[in-house]
Amino acid sequence: MAERGSRQRMVVFGSTLFPTSVREKKVRKVRTSLSGSEHKSAVNYGTLPHSSGPSRVAQARSRHDVSSQTDPCLLESVPGEQRYDQPGSLTADINDIIYSFRSVTTIHGVQHAAAARTRSFRRRLWAILVSMMAIFLTWFLCQQVTALTEHQISTTTTFDLRETMEFPAVTLCNLNQYNKNRVPGDVTIQTVLFYMSEYSRVARELDPDYVEPDLSEVKDVSGEELLQVATKAAPTMKEFLVQCRWKGVLYNCSILFHPTHTPQGRCYTFDMLRDQPIQTASVGEWAGLEVMLNIQQQNSYFSEELQAGIKVVVHRSGDNPFPKRYGWHVRPGVFASVALTQHNRKGLPRPYKAYKNRFCEDTNSTTFVNPLKRYSRYTAANCLEECSVDRMVNLCGCRAFNDAAENGTSPLDSCDCPEECDMVSYTAALSYADFSSRFEQLQLAKAKVYPNIRNLRSSFINIRIFFESMSVDTLRQQPAVSILDILGTVGGQMGIFLGCSILSIIELIEMGLLISIRCSWEIYYTLFRSPASKVAALARKAVEVTSLGRQPTPQHEKQGEKSQESQVRPLMEIPE
Repeated sequence: MAERGSRQRMVVFGSTLFPTSVREKKVRKVRTSLSGSEHKSAVNYGTLPHSSGPSRVAQARSRHDVSSQTDPCLLESVPGEQRYDQPGSLTADINDIIYSFRSVTTIHGVQHAAAARTRSFRRRLWAILVSMMAIFLTWFLCQQVTALTEHQISTTTTFDLRETMEFPAVTLCNLNQYNKNRVPGDVTIQTVLFYMSEYSRVARELDPDYVEPDLSEVKDVSGEELLQVATKAAPTMKEFLVQCRWKGVLYNCSILFHPTHTPQGRCYTFDMLRDQPIQTASVGEWAGLEVMLNIQQQNSYFSEELQAGIKVVVHRSGDNPFPKRYGWHVRPGVFASVALTQHNRKGLPRPYKAYKNRFCEDTNSTTFVNPLKRYSRYTAANCLEECSVDRMVNLCGCRAFNDAAENGTSPLDSCDCPEECDMVSYTAALSYADFSSRFEQLQLAKAKVYPNIRNLRSSFINIRIFFESMSVDTLRQQPAVSILDILGTVGGQMGIFLGCSILSIIELIEMGLLISIRCSWEIYYTLFRSPASKVAALARKAVEVTSLGRQPTPQHEKQGEKSQESQVRPLMEIPE
């Protein structure tokens, strides 16, 4: 019975079964020998003949006895059980990882802040300095990332000198839209032209004796009829364009110009090669366009503008001129010199807001689809014109007769017309002089070239349009911050604040990963392995309780000592 009880008090030590009393005695003996108090006996003990442990018969008997008295599952050794059952092992491992990091890291100041032999005041001072530098670096990095996410823009202006430049299109409009000799005598048409003129508004506001025209005889007239009348009464090319020169060479004006229908009436556009851009390689008055015009003030009629002269619109080839929105006025009886300067503006497409708080349309993109229905080319001016016409169509179901395009159909509540990302514009420096001297006017009258001197001063205009220089001002937008900029800037700031690099950041990441892996293993062990160890401990305790405190017999303790001796002796051997 005593033998059975001693077997039930077997516990696990490594992978060999020992009685509890024997295990405790041998453990104390090993600790004493390792501490040096029994150094001589330890050396002599190590020179004993090597024993491979219990005999095969004893091992078989021991296995038979244990299997017959105790459940093997309760006595199975769990890997790592002795380590992770110890309190504070997780903290110790994390401290080891941190110690290893601070010993080898290249971040300046960390070793001083964590040195064990440094005074506490110095450690705290270094810790504060390192923390402050880390805070400054983090703040700077946040600023850079914010600038990147907000898509901030920086603008640069460059001046490019070119050997050749594309000459723009030039549209000339006579402010006198109708020749009175060709306006029909229909009262309705004359009344409509009167109310569309600026004079009617001025007369109603300023003339106290103004009397409204009699509308009793006014009949309904279609927009198509009014358009035909306006086209027929408009100045012809022969009447309007007297003489044309391109780069000093005289041309027939019908070769250089073609009629263009605009809301201002019939105009004429210089676009000699509409399919190919016109190139020029020199500057100056004689390297551009020169035109002599006759506005025929003696044949003036009610027009939309009260002024006399011409409207000059310089625009990119292929664009609609829109003289009501853009251009310069030139009065009659003068010589006008127009020196042009080209400006290119290249904005950033979405998601960047190229113009204040608005996006631009990237018309050069392969995925761009023109949203306009009346114009084949998208421009902000075309979009605004289409929007205004569509509004009129939606409000009254009609449109202005001088709008030759088809009715718009898109129901736009507001004109959302962003500018193009790539734009070309022109600025002009205008200078004036009298058309001719008094002597030359008399000579022209004698030669019957211009017999009426009065009309020569009131109706004729000589204009020259040319490039002032072979340079182009380019306004180019660029992202204020890019990923490469952030890497370069932050790398420099990291060196200034902490003396570290990207590899130092990798060291921090490595430390974090090691700590995470260690904590994950601790969680895994607690959830899946620790319960089995607890069950085994409870089972052993239950076996000890059922033994009713019975002590093992001297015979069994002696056998246990021999078994323990056979296992400990090889560990204590000292090699010769």
